[in-house]
Amino acid sequence: MSNLQSSVRGYVESAGFRVLLQESDCLVADKLVLGHDRDTLIVWTPSVGSDPARAEASLLSRIRAIQANYPDAKTRLLVPFRGGFSRDFLQALVECRIARLAPIQFFDTAFKHEDAPRAATSAIAEVRALGAEQKRVPQPYKVEVASSEPTHDDLLATLAEALPKAKGSTLRIVVGRAGIGKSFLFRSLFVRLYNEFIAAKTQQETGRRPIPFLPEHMKGIYALRTEALIDNFLRTDVASPVGRETLEWLLVNGYATWLLDGLDEIYAGDPAFFDYLLDLLTRKDSKAQITLWCRDSLLTTSDAFAEFRELCCGSAVLEIYRLLEWQRPSKRHYAWLQLERCAPRTEEKDTAPVAEFMRKLDESPTLRTLSGLPFYCHVLLQHFGEGRLDDFQDDVQMLNCVVDRMITREVNKGLLDRSLFVPNGLEEWLEQIAVNYVEGQRYAEIARDEALEFGELVLRDGLKAEERNHILISLLQFPLFRAGAETGRIAFTHDLIAEALAARGYLRVLSKNPSYLVPRLVRIDLEDPTLLRFMASSLTTEAETGVIGAIQRGEVQGRGIAVMLTLLLLSRPERDLLKRIKVNFDFADLAGVQFRRRDLSGLSFRQADLSHTVFEDCDLTKTQFEGAYMDRTHFDGDNQLEDAQFGDLSRVQSIWRGKKHMDDLAEIRKWLARATGHPELPGEPCPTALQLAHLFGKFITPLGQPRRDDLKRQGLVAGRRYANASSPDACLDEAIHSGYVTGPDFRDRFRRAQGDRYAEMVRFVRDGSVSDGLGQLIAGLCRRRGCIHQIRVPVQDSGRR
Repeated sequence: MSNLQSSVRGYVESAGFRVLLQESDCLVADKLVLGHDRDTLIVWTPSVGSDPARAEASLLSRIRAIQANYPDAKTRLLVPFRGGFSRDFLQALVECRIARLAPIQFFDTAFKHEDAPRAATSAIAEVRALGAEQKRVPQPYKVEVASSEPTHDDLLATLAEALPKAKGSTLRIVVGRAGIGKSFLFRSLFVRLYNEFIAAKTQQETGRRPIPFLPEHMKGIYALRTEALIDNFLRTDVASPVGRETLEWLLVNGYATWLLDGLDEIYAGDPAFFDYLLDLLTRKDSKAQITLWCRDSLLTTSDAFAEFRELCCGSAVLEIYRLLEWQRPSKRHYAWLQLERCAPRTEEKDTAPVAEFMRKLDESPTLRTLSGLPFYCHVLLQHFGEGRLDDFQDDVQMLNCVVDRMITREVNKGLLDRSLFVPNGLEEWLEQIAVNYVEGQRYAEIARDEALEFGELVLRDGLKAEERNHILISLLQFPLFRAGAETGRIAFTHDLIAEALAARGYLRVLSKNPSYLVPRLVRIDLEDPTLLRFMASSLTTEAETGVIGAIQRGEVQGRGIAVMLTLLLLSRPERDLLKRIKVNFDFADLAGVQFRRRDLSGLSFRQADLSHTVFEDCDLTKTQFEGAYMDRTHFDGDNQLEDAQFGDLSRVQSIWRGKKHMDDLAEIRKWLARATGHPELPGEPCPTALQLAHLFGKFITPLGQPRRDDLKRQGLVAGRRYANASSPDACLDEAIHSGYVTGPDFRDRFRRAQGDRYAEMVRFVRDGSVSDGLGQLIAGLCRRRGCIHQIRVPVQDSGRR
């Protein structure tokens, strides 16, 4: 069977066909469709050599014989060349209703907007239109391999060259903060790849069709599941009825490349997201090329991604690209594009407007820093074009100024009359729309009807119908908004503007009822908490007191503690702030919190989740860290750690000390002995117990909360391997035998136990408590002589002075 025919079989089987006949160059496949109808397909993949004409008579005779047995079948002749056949043979193909196709014409499915460009709205058409209009500045980046990795000029050029030519399977992740141009890059890359694919397909050359997955494809899905996202894409943007299995086949076999942008909600909300990608990337002979765009927090706060990263360590399956802020040459290039409508030629002298703009940036340290972010550079250029360029104190002040100027401009134009609103009604309307926007599925568009409904509530009573209609229409045309991808929907021109407005709305609620607000903020990205910084800049003493009181009274739980604590740290500079408010951080979820230049001496973080937490230039003298869970926890700068207590380190996975990553327990113990001035507990926890805890940690968080219910075997055994421990596979098999894990089920997934055994697993992961059942399980696996088969080293046996 030729490689081409093997591909044909895999393709038709992915589409639900059953192969009825297979010969050396012919395949017959069939499936039942609606009612009692059948869909029968005959595909020929002849090997005709360098002279196709000599094989024509024999081939045509065989084709007619097979067709006679399947009179209702559709017949396709796949040949990887355009010419060579005689005119008589081609005429015979037409008479026999046989389509001659190049492989790429068979292994492809068109988008709806290709078949009927004007028939329906399309997210893909919207991306193409936006991408075609863009005037780009090269986007500098670095590859996340080592801290010393050099920077590169333009990520678009790198990806556009690599994706079509890639041989193996690779997941590429593009990260960067909000406003740095991730979506700009996505659109430009999609347009280039799409145009190149269509051009190649026209020439009957094989290529990869770019498949874009966007927030628009999350609309109406029943749950945050990757499979539901893909199914929705197929319904809305693909012309022919294609199933998810077929789309996966096209990806794995090199006929498509997937591009995912703005789907942070899926990355974080679907616990099986990376398992799904891993399955596609590791299938036999996989050529899958997947690129996703996300904020930095995916790299630092996603446990699922950390497990995936560990599994890919040392392979070429994963590549991470970090977009960097603009330096002076990029800002100058962008100023030319915006002010002169063209790019500067080599050695060309700046025009007067460009030179004046660059001079203002050079003279102001704040503007120089702000303009490194492309979105802020764009805003500054707009202000410069209007004849004024204020020296803003920071990005918060700048965005608040942008919003206020837009409101004032609309009022001064006479388009909005404040007298038609209740007091502060216009501002409250904008803030409420922004809150709805940021609380949607990853900043999803909002319905015009929803915006109009709330607009009715902020208009003054007694208005005439025509006045009400006029003001409501004017609200929807506000320059802070843009039209959505679908009719009847609107979106903000940029997420950062929405966050600035939402922060104002949240502050109104915060001063009255902080406990009510907390659950609505728990999904905030603490790696770059822009919205919290906007709130912190205007936090009143009353609101601050309310936040502190809610934390002290225990009204803030779970992730809410990390969010509210971050808000306080951003709002107040006092070094001893946390000592003065006297908050107990034992057992708290502080993952991702950034403690910078704070006095935390003597405070207790026992049993807390400190994964991804940052301690920079802090006083940690006599601070209690016993039992704290640490994974990629940062100790940066000059931290004072004298007499800090870390206990037996049984829940320490890894630590960053500046730019050095440490995941070897002996190395961490040595460093802490030097930093704290005393050795930590000399006893060693059972490595097999640690390996089992790592396995159970796939189901349970460090604080004992549910993480997921089930997982494939590959995901369960992925990640860290402890020295001298039983293998992850052996731990899983014994956990299944002992009833702590069940499976595999029909989906090849394994589930955690329920009831008493699950309670044992929780106490084991959270507290290191080993039940009788778990003790027997560990003892049966562990081969270390004299091992205590425990995670925690008993203090009385430690020899600790």
